[in-house]
Amino acid sequence: MGARFVPCMRNMEQYNTSTIFVCPAGIPGSITSTGQPTTTKSDYCSLTDICGFGDSVYPGKTPNQWYRFLMPMLLHAGVVHFTMNMVFQVRQGIQMERDYGWWRMAAIYCASAIGGFIFGANYAPLTPSVGCSGAVYGLMACLLLDLFQNWRLIRRPYLEVFKMLFQIVISLLIGTFPSIDNFAHVGGFYCGLIAGLIFMPTVHFSKWDKWRKRGLMMLAVPGLVLIYVFLVKGFYDAGENTCPWCKYFNCIPGMPWCKAKWGETDEL
Repeated sequence: MGARFVPCMRNMEQYNTSTIFVCPAGIPGSITSTGQPTTTKSDYCSLTDICGFGDSVYPGKTPNQWYRFLMPMLLHAGVVHFTMNMVFQVRQGIQMERDYGWWRMAAIYCASAIGGFIFGANYAPLTPSVGCSGAVYGLMACLLLDLFQNWRLIRRPYLEVFKMLFQIVISLLIGTFPSIDNFAHVGGFYCGLIAGLIFMPTVHFSKWDKWRKRGLMMLAVPGLVLIYVFLVKGFYDAGENTCPWCKYFNCIPGMPWCKAKWGETDEL
């Protein structure tokens, strides 16, 4: 409960308020296998049961739990998921916060996480998603941006670029594994890169370098706003299957877990 789950946020053809689900672990069912209400223990759930939050999603009402763009960054799918995110934040995030300041880090972190969830909701609407991985990828983007903006200060910069790009590619490949939302990673990286241009402090090596970096910052402000506007508008306005092939970026075809990642199971 609290994950980014698009059927709880807008109408969808695949899932609606009359759809019958096999209840996920921890959610008690309230209907029978034929969709009739029951007061006895049941393994079948309605969309109302799945979405929760005071029955804000029920038959005859358009789902609109927009806050599912914000809440998932505070949740994780388990101890392993939480640990993997914390390892990066402890190893890199603490030093970045010391270098950039807490409020800059907070702005980049939130912009990346929320942007990642909105991006994922557009291109993987049938896949539930939780965690701060989008924010982590946003911080990775800022490390890469910091490397390019301070190229002259870096010892063996080409080696550092190679190491960072190698890490990013491996991370995206891992993102095709079960229970990982690769679209949130990509969206978080992209939004983190733009947010980094706005909030990261810069070192100026010349007047030209100073105005170049300030110009990029001024372009990034409306750029980030437009990204959010287009993604949110696209989410609420788009029809189904706006990008059918995009799901393959989230899972390599042929893998046994692809149907689960594509939201093609658990519906009766």
